[in-house]
Amino acid sequence: MNRNNENHRTPAITALTKTLLDDVKKIFKTTSRIPFLIPTTGIGAWESALTNTLSLGDRSVFFNWPIQFALD
Repeated sequence: MNRNNENHRTPAITALTKTLLDDVKKIFKTTSRIPFLIPTTGIGAWESALTNTLSLGDRSVFFNWPIQFALD
């Protein structure tokens, strides 16, 4: 796990990405599907999911939970 970061503009990132996708397939025990990775935070994943499932004018319900907590 101790290695330098790969620059995303070099050919080495292609090989690294392929090995990562192969490992994700093993984790989810699939051989026929291609994993879809979202390189962002959890908020970015939520935004992506909402943007791609809702259309302009759709009605939706959102909750605002202002309480912040941390697990010790």
